[in-house]
Amino acid sequence: WGRDGRCCQNDIALVLAEEAVSARASTAVTGNASASGALNVAILNTGDNFYPAGIPTPDAPQVKTSWRDVYFSVGLPADIPWLSVLGNHDYVGVAAAQFTIPPPWTMPGPRFTQRLGVGGIIEIICIDTSPEYYTANATESAELGLGPSAAAEQWAWLVGILGTRPNGVRWRILVGHHPIVSATSIGEDQQVAGLRAALTKVLASAAEGAVHPPVDMYVCGHDHSMMHAVADIAGVGPLHVVVSGAGSKISEGEVAGRGGSEVRFVMKRQGIVRMNVDATRIVAEY
Repeated sequence: WGRDGRCCQNDIALVLAEEAVSARASTAVTGNASASGALNVAILNTGDNFYPAGIPTPDAPQVKTSWRDVYFSVGLPADIPWLSVLGNHDYVGVAAAQFTIPPPWTMPGPRFTQRLGVGGIIEIICIDTSPEYYTANATESAELGLGPSAAAEQWAWLVGILGTRPNGVRWRILVGHHPIVSATSIGEDQQVAGLRAALTKVLASAAEGAVHPPVDMYVCGHDHSMMHAVADIAGVGPLHVVVSGAGSKISEGEVAGRGGSEVRFVMKRQGIVRMNVDATRIVAEY
């Protein structure tokens, strides 16, 4: 989305501000934290944050021109956290520079967790998908500065997180940049399949003997479109996949039938996804 307001980014900022204010009001809770300390409203930011080449430092001009000036000038509450993950474009710059951008930006590292909802019933698990996604392309992996151990470190961390379920958690939402089902990632079938295979291995291991599914939903971007799919994950079962990567420029191409029967909905238009969550359901509105 980070294009200094261009490619409809300014328009989407207005929509985001309106929906965030509405979501804040609907919680009927003063402030943005419940008594448990969990957040009631947050923005899930799915990566490729600053185009075209990331940022070199946390105070780079584009942090202001592509983020603060675009969103907070139109009424987006400045205390709603942006739970953010890295995308491949962010690696063209200095990825770690985004770890110390001041609040409400929230990215303490390439992977982290955050509780949401009254009573902390939601656990957001943010991961960095680029190391695995580009494993199949050694040249691109090297260009992005992704070492061979980065993907292994990523999955070892996730195995540890999924090994225990915190008390009070009803829903677990995994957030990354790259999709595991795609209707618009033309020419990236091998990368999509590789990420899906690696994630399937981790989720299937976590599902063994577990009462609850390891995660209930995977939210991602990369595809410049909006999509809902239900992926059949071997050893786990159905996993809802929400693609929200249409914060500015949309995908140039689309092939009818891509993603197969798992794709339930795809829209090539700028927009956001609003999710309302309670103890019984997650409702996603595109």
